Amino acid sequence: MRAYPVVERHRLVWVWMGDPERADPLRVPDVHWLDDPQWVASEGYHRIEANYRLLNDNLLDLSHETYVHTRTIGHEAVAETPAEIRVDERTVRIDREMPGCTPPPFYSSSGA
Repeated sequence: MRAYPVVERHRLVWVWMGDPERADPLRVPDVHWLDDPQWVASEGYHRIEANYRLLNDNLLDLSHETYVHTRTIGHEAVAETPAEIRVDERTVRIDREMPGCTPPPFYSSSGA
């Protein structure tokens, strides 16, 4: 039976599937908000009958929110506000800050 190096951090178990000699706990992404009492994390399991690559595409390009999710999370500010994109050897990070915009319908109705 094969064993894999693991790190438990931020309520998640990170499994290193590659060369065990190259496993580096410092490379585990910082997702501290998952176990920070000041944040509320969304939990649960969602079975999605689709190729995982399509889900990654969907979540990396949130510009579709404005046009596809008009009654829930869609908002003109998403289309109008430029995103800041940073790429390094391990990650792609996309940030879009929209201070002062009116929340989209889903967030307005949740009372958050």
